[in-house]
Amino acid sequence: MKTKHLGWLFLAVFAVSCTGPQTRTLNIANGIMESNSDPDLAEVRSLAAGFAEKDFSTARLAKYPDTGLDRLYDALFRVSFFFPEHPASVDLQAKVLEEKLRRGHKTDFDVERMHKSYVGARRFNDAAAIAGRFPGLKYSYIPPTLTDETNGAAAWRAYGIPGSFETVVLKNLPLARGPRIVISMFPGCEITEAAVEEILADPALSPLFRKYGMLLTLRFDPRSMTLWRDHFKFTEVYIAYKPSDFPGFDFDFSPSIYFMLDGKIKHSVSGWRRNQNPNFGMNEMRKGLSAISIATASYSAP
Repeated sequence: MKTKHLGWLFLAVFAVSCTGPQTRTLNIANGIMESNSDPDLAEVRSLAAGFAEKDFSTARLAKYPDTGLDRLYDALFRVSFFFPEHPASVDLQAKVLEEKLRRGHKTDFDVERMHKSYVGARRFNDAAAIAGRFPGLKYSYIPPTLTDETNGAAAWRAYGIPGSFETVVLKNLPLARGPRIVISMFPGCEITEAAVEEILADPALSPLFRKYGMLLTLRFDPRSMTLWRDHFKFTEVYIAYKPSDFPGFDFDFSPSIYFMLDGKIKHSVSGWRRNQNPNFGMNEMRKGLSAISIATASYSAP
């Protein structure tokens, strides 16, 4: 944890027992929002645990000034964005939005962020409902057809895009058996794009990646993932359902490459190149393939 953040964490913890609910809650929000450019995600998670649902009642929210309400909303959106499975942040964000609506203080951006939080939490019905209340804004795209082929199984769920981006299918990815290479990425990430291009251009690596590999993102963006699929002529592109379905994966960095064998991560690497080692990524591919017992005799790192 960064030293400069300890002050906010102390204030938030101190406030739990020594101040009223409004001060306590605002201290937590201020701590979460302290660093806009490079948030300490471990601290954000720790601070967010201090939010109490009782402090977001209609009566208590009505006592905040507009600036305080804005601060709460910004902080809750940050928690919802980075931790879509946080047990309460999306619902608390919705309560703050309703108070902003009650006093005529909301912006279009507030509504768009609420929609984004619902999509991140895979609460598509709630996202559709708010889009219906406030039509014409800039919302994340939700396909008209979402089908579920998981039969209730919760392991390694992800949305596939079998054809047009207008239809996505939730399925369980086949990671439990055999070797797999999973690249976790952000749609539009130039470094990941360069990595995939380099892998698929290599005569030894390309057939291995096409046989064992897949691209996976947490960001629900079927249009962009369809573009990646078509550009690389690579069908194994997926959108993760929830982070907890993929233990050991870090969806906050792109690219992260996971080499798995029978459902277990045997080797992983974040990034593709290093300043002093432009062949870093290709060398790590060789190490990872060896770790999951894929023959690499025909491949030698440059």
